[in-house]
Parts: sequence; structure tokens; C-alpha cells
Amino acid sequence: MSTESALLSILTEKIRQDALILPTLPEVAIKIRDVADDPASTLHDIARVVGTDAALSARIIRVANTAYNSRSATIDTVSAAVFRIGLRAIKNVAIAMALEQLFISSNPIVKSCLRRVWQQSVAVACASIAVSEEYLLTHKSSPVSRDRLALAALLHEIGALPILTEAEIQAPDQISTKFLNNVIEKVSCTVGVHIVRHWNLGEDFAKVVWQWRNGAFQSEQVDYLDFVRLGYLYYQKTQFNIDVKEELEYYVDKGAINSVDVFMSHEFTNKLAQERLLYE
Repeated sequence: MSTESALLSILTEKIRQDALILPTLPEVAIKIRDVADDPASTLHDIARVVGTDAALSARIIRVANTAYNSRSATIDTVSAAVFRIGLRAIKNVAIAMALEQLFISSNPIVKSCLRRVWQQSVAVACASIAVSEEYLLTHKSSPVSRDRLALAALLHEIGALPILTEAEIQAPDQISTKFLNNVIEKVSCTVGVHIVRHWNLGEDFAKVVWQWRNGAFQSEQVDYLDFVRLGYLYYQKTQFNIDVKEELEYYVDKGAINSVDVFMSHEFTNKLAQERLLYE
């Protein structure tokens, strides 16, 4: 049995037995999420939670002075930063920082693969938000929310984490980038569903993680899955020079976007640049 087949067998069996070690969302991210999702919470409540983490505080202040500056005076306190950028950005920056801390390894090949997965996740998240902007502005009753879309896109490949951890344990001297990418492509969606359910993120997230690779599955109405897939199409186009016009035509017909040239519009590029600043 090949190393890849052996690892796939181990992963499949651990998934079946519910024995796969799943990553834990860091405490500060959980607190931020809970406070941000509580209708009774205020920006003062968010500021207090952010202030308990020095690294997060520094990131929030920097974001407030870059992505959300708009020629305003420079700020240097967490409270002022929170009031400038608001709940959505705070929540997304906090969870992104927490997730990034999970993408670590001492194995150079695994480390490189983790970096690639994280960079893809951020790129897809930024593009998903940017490409959804016009739709959400003109469809006020859409169930899609920007903050949940950003997080769903950021988590679309979260299933890679336990796979890479298991590969490092089972075959540290036999893995290659190609080997890891093949395994991720085959089972990351299955593993990812277990993670988002373990984190109680909701079935809309589970749907994105489970189905984003499955082109045969299409939802009837425009939803999170459509925009995450559009974000991934942008990633494919820019990273691998893949022609995605045919796929974009489908989304024009569905009503998610207005044109196959959406990625070249000023609105898209400006919004994309602003979103990227949240993760730098």
C-alpha cells in the first residue's frame, strides 16, 4: 500500500470512528465571536475583549489606521479603533488572527503547505467579499451577511489542518508537496465539515466546506457557496492564469454577478484592496 493510500485509510477510519483530532478555536476568537453575535453587546464590550490580547489589540489599531483611515486622525487606543472599524471587521480580524496561529508546523514541507493553504484562504475570503458587494447592495433581503461570508470563505479549506497534522505524524519522512495536495483535495471537505460542526458555526458553513469543490452541486438561490466559489475562481485566475469565463457566465445567469468582467471592475478591485488590508 502506498503512503498516500495508507494515510487516506487512516484518515477515513478516524473520521468514521470520530477519532480525528480536530483543531480548537483559540479562546480569544470564541469570546470575540460570542460578544459580536450577542445583540445586547456594545462596541465597549468588544473593546474590553480585544484589550485582553496584546497582539490582537495591535492588529486592530493598525487596521483602523490603514484600511479604515479615510484621511481621519491617527488613533492609538483599542477603544477608538473599535469604534472606527466596527463589529464586522473586529470579528473577522480576530478570528483570522486566531486561525493563522493554527497554521504552524516544524516540518518544512508541511509548513510550506500550511502557508499555501492559509494564503489561499485569505485570498478567497477577500475576493468573496469584494465580488459579493454589488449583489448585497442591491439585494437587501438576501440571507447572505458579509461577516459570515468572510468567515465561511476563510474556512473553506480548514479541513487541510488535521490532514497535515496526521501526515506529519504518520509519514514525516515520506511526504511531498504533491502528496499532501492530493490528499487534501480528496478528503479535506469531509474533514472540514467535522471541524465547522465541532465549532458550532452552523449548517450554512458546513454546506460551504462540504460542497465548494463539488461542481455538480448547485443551490437554487444565491448563497454563501456561490460567493466562496466566485472567490476561488478569482484565486485560480490570478494564481494559475486559468480561464474562468465559462464558470462566470453561470453566475451571471444565476444573478450573483452582472458581468463576466466583474473581476476587472473598479468596484471589485477597490473593495478587494480594502479587504486585503485586514489580513496584512
